[in-house]
Amino acid sequence: MFSSKSISLLLALVSSATASPLLTARNASTRQVYQFEQGTWVENLAVRQNGNLLVDLVDRPEIYEINPSSNESSPKLVHRFPGITSVFGISEVSTDVFTVVGGNFSLATFSVDAESFGVWQVDLTGSEAAVSQIAAMPDAVFLNGMTTLNSQSVLVSDSTSGVVYRVDIQTGEYTIVLDDETMKPPADATLQIGVNGIRLFNGYLYYLNLFAKLYCRVPIDSTSGKAVGPYEVIAENVYADDFAITQQGVAYAADGFENQILKVTLDGQVESIAGNLNSTTVAGATSAQFGKDGVLYVTTGGALAAPVNGTYTEGGKIVALRV
Repeated sequence: MFSSKSISLLLALVSSATASPLLTARNASTRQVYQFEQGTWVENLAVRQNGNLLVDLVDRPEIYEINPSSNESSPKLVHRFPGITSVFGISEVSTDVFTVVGGNFSLATFSVDAESFGVWQVDLTGSEAAVSQIAAMPDAVFLNGMTTLNSQSVLVSDSTSGVVYRVDIQTGEYTIVLDDETMKPPADATLQIGVNGIRLFNGYLYYLNLFAKLYCRVPIDSTSGKAVGPYEVIAENVYADDFAITQQGVAYAADGFENQILKVTLDGQVESIAGNLNSTTVAGATSAQFGKDGVLYVTTGGALAAPVNGTYTEGGKIVALRV
């Protein structure tokens, strides 16, 4: 478990961060889909088969559904998880069946209850959500990112331990399958957060290491999830939480401490396409996914971890980007 730290320490991390070497930035057109009330941290999202978005929250253990194509859409509560405080990674494992990570996380102190995390299934194939726990994972410290490995398993990142677990969604059995220095939190990081967002694409697991500012990949076996080749650093100084990836292997990463969306190519070029350190367009960006309409949807934490200009926070929101 990492120790309790105040938000001021997170601000110190931002002020001491070295600037990312960016190409000439271009501004993607943006549209606010929906903004929650002040104090809401929207953490992650997934896309339903009908094109609606599922978004989950850190400040309370809830998942919502929202139609991103409507300017007047209001979110519908899908489920509130009893016994935990926060929801993190989410991934579709079969048509309209999703898995999510949840546990106890304090926004007041930015600390976790290391034995509280687990994985749940959210089945939306019926008229009402059917929710069940797949696995309690007391061996993990801070489960965070998630991606689907195959019809039987998901991969889940443990940001503090700096490893990736494979979880069998039928039996609940879990094991560490990936463990590398590129996934570890820096020894001098104020908060011990390493590997965060993870995505599977073309036989590689792509991943971000938040406080090491790395964007990496490793080839993995499609059944076991274990590495079948070397770990590779694609780009450095990528200060981001989670990301979406295109069919061309281009990543769009949510840089929540610098309030921007970064485009990262496979040859390591990094470009800011929306927002900036002093902008509120994607204040406290947390994750991104492409919708059925090809639009990039971004979730934000309202800059609660690192207020814009040191003072400004807002309700977490969903923003649509044309990229």
